[in-house]
Amino acid sequence: MATGENTLSKDEQNDLVTGVARSTSYNIVLQLMLRISTFVINAIVLRHVTKDLLGIVNVRLTLLYSTTLFIGRESFRRSCMSKTDASWQEIVNIIWFAPMLGLGAAIVLSYLWLFHLKLPDAELHFSYTVGVVCFSLSAVLEMLSEPVYIIGQKLLYVRFAALLEGAALILKSIVTIVLVLLYPQMAILIFCFAQLSFTLVYTCGYFIYFGYLTAAGKPSFPLRNIRQFFPNRTESGIVINRQLASLVWSFQKQSFLKQLLTEGERYIMTVFNILSFADQGVFDVISNLGSLVARFLFRPIEDSSYLLFSYTIVRGTSATQQDKESLHTATEALTQLLKLLTLTGLTILVFGYNYAHLALHVYGGQVLSVGAGPYLLRWYSVYVLLMAVNGLTECFSFATMSKPQLDRFNYKMLAFSIGFLAASLVFTSRFGSAGFIMANCCNLILRIIHSVYIIEKFYEGTSEYPIINSLLDSRVLIVYSVAFILTSTSRVWFGGNALLPSLLHILTGVTSLTLILAAIYTYEKRAVTFIINKFISPLIKSKAA
Repeated sequence: MATGENTLSKDEQNDLVTGVARSTSYNIVLQLMLRISTFVINAIVLRHVTKDLLGIVNVRLTLLYSTTLFIGRESFRRSCMSKTDASWQEIVNIIWFAPMLGLGAAIVLSYLWLFHLKLPDAELHFSYTVGVVCFSLSAVLEMLSEPVYIIGQKLLYVRFAALLEGAALILKSIVTIVLVLLYPQMAILIFCFAQLSFTLVYTCGYFIYFGYLTAAGKPSFPLRNIRQFFPNRTESGIVINRQLASLVWSFQKQSFLKQLLTEGERYIMTVFNILSFADQGVFDVISNLGSLVARFLFRPIEDSSYLLFSYTIVRGTSATQQDKESLHTATEALTQLLKLLTLTGLTILVFGYNYAHLALHVYGGQVLSVGAGPYLLRWYSVYVLLMAVNGLTECFSFATMSKPQLDRFNYKMLAFSIGFLAASLVFTSRFGSAGFIMANCCNLILRIIHSVYIIEKFYEGTSEYPIINSLLDSRVLIVYSVAFILTSTSRVWFGGNALLPSLLHILTGVTSLTLILAAIYTYEKRAVTFIINKFISPLIKSKAA
């Protein structure tokens, strides 16, 4: 699959779809590992460290790490994954600006985190300072692997990527759990050590593996010596591809705004001190639990879908100007994946809303199940459904928009960001920490409307209607409504912490879920077939191989 090709043959399209589906399958497994490890770590940590420490590590320091990564690499990943005429060396050259940008972001953010934000109690000042340095350093070191990461993604080396990140996550989880059990009083330093161990394994692993491929002279691998992993002049004497650099800049302007929207509630907690560190810790645990199923599925599908859309659609042109086979491939993926994500979101809404108290009591005891915890988790169930729809529709719209459209969208993102911040401040003053989730819901609704408009405009003049075709069968929606009523009634009758009522409540949920799965299999067979053929089968075949 060469960079710079504008059309793909039917065989190449099938190979691409299979590769992307395999990528999604591996990423789903990887995200499941990530969420389960976070789930297990939090369950253990909740019983051995204070909620204040959870807030410092899981909100304040993790926000520093994720912000540095996002600023440094998001725009480069989106730009370099797009269909482009840039050579491999030009792509490598532009990617090396990512760790440089990340280093600058790390220095500025570390200064803000240490000297301009509210500090924890005096006895934690030293650990907190070490934490800021370690989490910033971890982000910068991780970005050093961006050139080989993007090359691997474009060549669909997905199995290795999943195995490497999975191994690094397992190591991080083991280090965290063992040291927290032995030295709970050193929790912040333990999280720092675990984070750095993850980064070193991840970054070194990429360079070692792709260095081996280069030295072995694999025919399918485009780079022939180690020097090509680093900035060099191309054969034509070009160092920087200006078109690619311009696209990076367009995405970079979006990245700041998107990050603000993605992590908005944490920025507000951090900057405005609306919640104590303890309340932030509880909110973070609820957020991770609420998105456990959603994010391990949604994020890899979004990442892989963007890769698929970028390769099958020529940016900045309408659907009538696209290659018909490529357009059909992208349309079918958009339609069936949007249906899959909507089904998943509705399932999480039905059961997350009515089993929030029981889930939190089993997971964290009365620390989570008493107070605002169940209320937060119920609102998160609504948020997950909107995340499901928004993620994929934005992926498609980003893959189709021209550079001028992307630039104009930056102003819309600014408006969304301002609206979100205003709504967060208003809602949190009235509804507490749940106000963050409510504001996010309002923001996602507006972004979904915008993405649907972009998609509809793209398909004008064609007989393709992916949004309409992705709507669920009315009979499936009726079954979901019945399931919601049954589980809501069960929650009222059998709610509580006693064993027998809880078992009856669980039995009602199992019955309702069976009805939903039967309805999906009966009335949404095309979507089920698509999922089996494009996602489950490639994973099984690759494991067998």
